[in-house]
Amino acid sequence: MSFWQIELGLRWTPQCFKEFWFYLALLAAPVSLWVGYTLYPDWFSAIDVGWKVVVLMVVWQPLIEELFFRGMLQGKLFQQAWFSVSRLGISRANWLVSLLFMLTHLLYHPPVWALAVIFPSLVFGWFRDRYQSTVPSILLHAFYNVMLLLFSAFFLRA
Repeated sequence: MSFWQIELGLRWTPQCFKEFWFYLALLAAPVSLWVGYTLYPDWFSAIDVGWKVVVLMVVWQPLIEELFFRGMLQGKLFQQAWFSVSRLGISRANWLVSLLFMLTHLLYHPPVWALAVIFPSLVFGWFRDRYQSTVPSILLHAFYNVMLLLFSAFFLRA
């Protein structure tokens, strides 16, 4: 196997597309946006959606963030016995990486939005642990960002 497959977990995993959990995770993105907006509309603001933003948020960020956080960090931590222990179906490696993921989002997002990435991060990490692959988490991350852009373009425009 190559560096990409071993170190970053970048291997095709078609079995994830046969499971209910993957589709439930897809459904969670629009439902979460709708519920969040319904409960806290002041937390949402429109994103200026242009082609550069789409490429950045749908291709670049999911690929780079997932390969670094879920691929490299979570993959290496999960290899250690202590970090591979799971509570509520979520490994310690996933909990730690999700916390780091949230903290990095504090650099360029308001605190409430940075906190909001914890749940999707745990979901992405759960798929990383389950399939030993970052492909499902990259696809989910891209889909979540697409949903955010569509939500912004269609619901947050004045």
